Amino acid sequence: MTTLENTPSILPLYVKAALPLIPGASSLPFVPGGGGEIPAGLGFEISGVSGEPEPVAEYAKVCGFQLRDSLPPTYPHILAFPLHMAIMSDGSFPFGAVGLVHIENEITQLRPIRVGEPLDIKVTSSPLAAHPKGSTFS
Repeated sequence: MTTLENTPSILPLYVKAALPLIPGASSLPFVPGGGGEIPAGLGFEISGVSGEPEPVAEYAKVCGFQLRDSLPPTYPHILAFPLHMAIMSDGSFPFGAVGLVHIENEITQLRPIRVGEPLDIKVTSSPLAAHPKGSTFS
């Protein structure tokens, strides 16, 4: 698990995630998509991240949530997504992010999270599991 001081910038992660589309690029050690297993311990964490009022209000409007003093239940995913992309663009990740198929989401909200409330976010990946169409991971 790698501790980050700041949320990674998403644009460079998208660029790195797209590199496996270039023939032969996945053989480079810093490019994901070389195959194999998901390395144990691949993950990122960050402390003190929060949903700030203006972006939360914009998100709520676009997604049809009522504006409240708490985050929409799906908003923590927005805060965690750069860490998801950091995993999938890591050179040790066995798949290229472009082309992966998302098959499931589950959200359990135990209490409202207030707008501006600092959160600690940890993102890891499970080992590969067999699936009738190939493999899955969480």
